[in-house]
Amino acid sequence: MRTPAVEVETTIAASPRQVWNTIVAHPSVLFMGAKVETDWQVGHPITMSGDHNGKPFRDQGEIRAFDEAHRLSFTHKSGGAGSTNLVTFDLAPEGDATRMKLSQTPLGDTQVSDDQKKMFAKSWASMLDSLKKEAERKG
Repeated sequence: MRTPAVEVETTIAASPRQVWNTIVAHPSVLFMGAKVETDWQVGHPITMSGDHNGKPFRDQGEIRAFDEAHRLSFTHKSGGAGSTNLVTFDLAPEGDATRMKLSQTPLGDTQVSDDQKKMFAKSWASMLDSLKKEAERKG
């Protein structure tokens, strides 16, 4: 089993159910407003498309785990990057809040530089911050 290249955690002042509902909402704030297309079934495709910094993108992957209000995992291949990663979100109740842990693990022979790790961590932290704000607003 490979070691995650990136792990980011946050505590969200909302129940795991509310956080989960915010993740799977359309459009999802977690994915920077991208259009997410999936039926959330394990083994089925997931695509994320939209516009980032003036450039259209279409990322794709496959749902690997869908344990409602506990774990979401999917492969992710960026349209331009060519590498595939396993992205996992684990949610756990923490009093009246939710502890959310995200990990990104490269698959195959992909090597991730320290600069890439920093960039990924910064991007995921920003996305989790948006998720936190939206889930807390709704909660």
